Amino acid sequence: MSFADERLKRVSIGVLVLAAGALFAVPMRSHLVASSQQGMVTATFRAQEKELDERTPLMAGLYQPNTDMDALRNVRQAQALSAFGGAWKNKGPFGGIVDIPGTGSGNELFLPVGGIGTAAAVDPSDKTGNTVYLGTHGGLFRSTDGGKHLVNITDGKIMRDGIGSVGVDPTDPKTIYVGTGVALFTLSDDQVGTGVYVSHNRGATFTRPAANTHGYGVTAITVSPNGTVFAGTNYGLWRSTDHGRSFQKIALPTNAAHTGPAALPLGSWVTAIAVRPKHPNEVTVAVGYAFGKKPFPNGTVVAPGNGLYRSTSGGKAGTFKYMPSTSKLTNALASDDPIGRISLAYGTAPGTDATLWALVSDAGRAEGDTLLDTPHLPEGLSLTGNSVLNGLYRSGDDGSGWQLEATPQTLSTSPGAILGPTYPLIGIGYQADYNNWLLTDPTNPDRIYVGLEETFQGDYHDPTGALPVPTMTWTTIEKYANLCGFLTYFNTIPNNNGIACPDPLPFYGGGTTHPDQHGAAIVRTPSGIRLYSGNDGGWWAQDSHSISVGGIGFDNDTWRSLNSPSTVLPWDVTFLQDGSIVLALQDNGVAHIKNGKSYQVCGGDGVYVFPGANADSYYCGIDGQTILATKDDFKHTINVTPGLSGATFLSPWMVDRTNSNHLIAAASEIAETTAGPDTNQYDPTQELLLNSAWKTVFTPPTVPTGPWDSSAVYTAGPVSYVALCSTCRPKLADGSVATPEKVHAAIATNVAPKCKPAEASTACWHMAKGKGLPHQQISGIAVDPHDPKTIYVTLRQYLLLEADPARTGVQKVMVSHDAGNTFTDITGDLPRADAHAIAWRAGGLIVANDVGIFISKAGSGRWHRLGVGLPQVPFRSMKLDQTGRYVLGGAYGRGAWVFDFGSKAKISLAVVPGHAPRASSSSTSSSSPRGSSGGSSPRSGTQPTTVEGKRILAATGLPAATVIPALLMLMLAALITRSLRRVV
Repeated sequence: MSFADERLKRVSIGVLVLAAGALFAVPMRSHLVASSQQGMVTATFRAQEKELDERTPLMAGLYQPNTDMDALRNVRQAQALSAFGGAWKNKGPFGGIVDIPGTGSGNELFLPVGGIGTAAAVDPSDKTGNTVYLGTHGGLFRSTDGGKHLVNITDGKIMRDGIGSVGVDPTDPKTIYVGTGVALFTLSDDQVGTGVYVSHNRGATFTRPAANTHGYGVTAITVSPNGTVFAGTNYGLWRSTDHGRSFQKIALPTNAAHTGPAALPLGSWVTAIAVRPKHPNEVTVAVGYAFGKKPFPNGTVVAPGNGLYRSTSGGKAGTFKYMPSTSKLTNALASDDPIGRISLAYGTAPGTDATLWALVSDAGRAEGDTLLDTPHLPEGLSLTGNSVLNGLYRSGDDGSGWQLEATPQTLSTSPGAILGPTYPLIGIGYQADYNNWLLTDPTNPDRIYVGLEETFQGDYHDPTGALPVPTMTWTTIEKYANLCGFLTYFNTIPNNNGIACPDPLPFYGGGTTHPDQHGAAIVRTPSGIRLYSGNDGGWWAQDSHSISVGGIGFDNDTWRSLNSPSTVLPWDVTFLQDGSIVLALQDNGVAHIKNGKSYQVCGGDGVYVFPGANADSYYCGIDGQTILATKDDFKHTINVTPGLSGATFLSPWMVDRTNSNHLIAAASEIAETTAGPDTNQYDPTQELLLNSAWKTVFTPPTVPTGPWDSSAVYTAGPVSYVALCSTCRPKLADGSVATPEKVHAAIATNVAPKCKPAEASTACWHMAKGKGLPHQQISGIAVDPHDPKTIYVTLRQYLLLEADPARTGVQKVMVSHDAGNTFTDITGDLPRADAHAIAWRAGGLIVANDVGIFISKAGSGRWHRLGVGLPQVPFRSMKLDQTGRYVLGGAYGRGAWVFDFGSKAKISLAVVPGHAPRASSSSTSSSSPRGSSGGSSPRSGTQPTTVEGKRILAATGLPAATVIPALLMLMLAALITRSLRRVV
């Protein structure tokens, strides 16, 4: 959860208590590769790679592939394609993104932020504590000076740059183990990996063992002092006894009776591995699938055996046993399925080798259960504190017994905590299945550090363990934000930047790092200890010192930002007219890179960005289709939100390249405006919407598959296309992933025979037949400027764990020459990874997908890598500049990258006969009346009949068996914060 989530909540509930964002000369092959050929045949590929197939048969309709091998195949296929053109250039942001008071950001006083910090490890041989390895979505960085300078040591050496875990051999620190794939169970922050990589020279070179781990991501790596390596993934546990030359699967007894593995690999999801100090053969493994025993619709339970498992024989096959004491990891406020994600930490101070700590999320609460059998209470009145945290537990006898030491309620007493006491809608541990780490202090046997949304420093006061209630005292050392700035910043209210608490205000004043903690490492230094902390805002470091609450420790005010590399995760990118770059960065808002500096301009969860009339006038969008505009580089903010019904986190919108005052937005209906930044008129308080120029131009017909949403839009002049979906993507959380064929994609357009379309007009809008579209989400649309009936689309499953391609289809690029009525696959030899963006340039296509950016003569099916030098990360965004000379790619974990074609070229600015693109002009459109609430829907527009809806379903061949009753869309403010985190 991040900033905009809470702000949307604030708006939705009204008031919060205040006191407390020229190719194409390249020879092209004319033939296409059949859709059924996914590059190299999977079985052949696995044989060549000497891989064991860890997949299980299709069970409960749940497709569980070796996602790591699918990713590796796609990467290898991409590397086999020839490259066109020169090198890409990384444009940053470098040095972190800063808040400039009065410029589109709140006074929450964050330090310079970067991309997500995922995992860390220190070099035990460096007694200064300065040698550290820091994992990001863009690679593993090494520093030998405490993070002042960082070098990416995996770039070009491993097949995927998303780092989920890292381990250093304590007896041979030259050997490091890197686990790829980030499996945080979120759409926004996950990245598929390709297993474990090993270096025996501190990262100078890496090898990938042929016998490797399997699963979406490597969640944990622990190296025993005897050299045995343990690696956990979302598919289970692996072990190496030959220093990483090979890994073997170690089955855990995770079925309901604990007599063998759970039937589904996800039922053995490993979240933590702990080797007891001074006892190298004692290994404890935590299994913690976030949703626990929640059954699929057919009754199948994914994870019947969440809990703790131990081997006292070095982790050999067959020696792990279920620990019955797992049943004690519960409390009076826990649900009836209390064991979810678990973090483990042994004591590291002298004499604490039998002290084991466990931080446990509550699977039942993550599923939506309430306290025992109590009814759902209004938001803010939950008996469980609006949290999915079960609790923090301590065992003084190596896990035989457990004592509860913290709950959301006790952590709420921590000075500086923002969630819970000062913001009751979101309790501490609200995302304990997403934010969850533990560290013990190597010098103080009674101190522990807990990473949730905020980071807490805790002191234990019951060394005998005799007291039956928690006795710990807590201090918040990474608070959510500056309290006053957090509560007074509403980025949807124009010209509001909030008011920060004064720096001297204890605990709540001053600055901080960033919310949502993911990984940390602690190390002794000559003067004390140092804490390296990673969260949604990057990496940070702090040395222990005297603190205001007494003694030695850490606080909010002394962190150093380590975010000098470019590690941000762009969801969208755009050039402005002066060549500067704007990036939508989800958890890190919207950043403007100009003259080598990077600064925040929109705040919130940045999702979309588009240029406006000039370099100071542009648009940004945050989740929930909130659209903000500016005419002065966001010194002043203008709210242009359309207020469409059914808008979800990623509901799309777009600015017309031929007229920056013309916007299209789509959710459950489609609306347009030609008034640009002046679209909405508010009362003097800027909170009450008086008039809006948004006009509903089309409402799709009702279909029995459920409510419509939209996934992509295109508009240029009078020509518009919208990709609709119902359902948009199946989810693991609710079991709909078992029936991926229920994903229904469709095209709505105003391009029709014998009909003249117009901007912001209902004329000509209709549903195209969409014959040939697979059961995937359309992610991008490009139109041939010479023939607006010819459109190209990209497709994606958009799932964390994949769906069966035999049921979803494997098409990733398709073309229609009849305005969306029929589609043909032109994926050809493009790697069939999820594709996210497409652009037309000078008769060719450019596509961004999970393994790179590629170029092709339009319709040929013959693809080339565009340029060289891109990192091994997903590219979820890509756009051409207005001249067609430059391509801007958003590298997920490595920031903005630019490719120069060397010359200008025609790009997709589609027109129809009699309509010519016009230059942007100041908006003069009159505003049409609308309801007095910003959340009301634009009025007017065509209303297709239910009969037409049935015709569309028939035309696409959607099986009758997949038709289900429409689901009620819950737009409660209480669920907004989970709208992206729970898409699994």
